[in-house]
Amino acid sequence: MMLLEKVIDKLQEAFPTLHFTIDEDRRQIMIPGGHPGFGAVQIQDDESELTIHVGRFTHSHTSPQEDDLTEEEKAESITWEVINFLQDLFDDQIVVWGSHEESGGFYHKDAPLNLKRSIKKGVLKWVWSGPVPNK
Repeated sequence: MMLLEKVIDKLQEAFPTLHFTIDEDRRQIMIPGGHPGFGAVQIQDDESELTIHVGRFTHSHTSPQEDDLTEEEKAESITWEVINFLQDLFDDQIVVWGSHEESGGFYHKDAPLNLKRSIKKGVLKWVWSGPVPNK
């Protein structure tokens, strides 16, 4: 079973009202952004990991951290990592910045203050529902 198939099943369970599309090869999911300026979230099956393209800002790779897991356990670990990330993203707990052309990133709102301060002043930050006011 491809990793993405497991994610599709869990997405439908965890977010029953979420609208998303699956490409014809069943290798990528596209979730429209919560705000027009955010961009879509794309989850791409790379066979041994999933890549999450987070709107127009950045991307992240999900792969199991433990080496001694079975293939099924690895797939389960990756799937839950994606679902938990999406839950936090949809709840505006993930702050993103940057662009795919340059550099970008994200952090959880509960991240240590030094991580938040490491982002250049004036960089526009976003959450799922829209831009975050600069302070």
